[in-house]
Amino acid sequence: MIYEDYILKIIRSAIAFISKALGLARQAEFLESEMVLSNGLKELLGLEMETLIIMSPESIKTMLGNDKGKLIAAAKFLEAYGEVQREKGKDHIEYFEKSKDIL
Repeated sequence: MIYEDYILKIIRSAIAFISKALGLARQAEFLESEMVLSNGLKELLGLEMETLIIMSPESIKTMLGNDKGKLIAAAKFLEAYGEVQREKGKDHIEYFEKSKDIL
């Protein structure tokens, strides 16, 4: 039960950052949106967005210790980053694919 509470806490925190970032992206506030995602990822998982983007799914799993809550959060941050890129009219599919490979 305690571990499940821990996972839910991480996911809820990630959702708060992601919701804010996507709202900003939909208002074409792309730089702010990316900053919110980057700050949230750093605060929750101790990772830089650039690092998450370049790492392989296997490396991400190893770095996060196969912690289910952290892996879900990392995947959701990647999906959100992909959504921001889509809003900007840039390539974004790779971020969605990588997020699935993490899980």
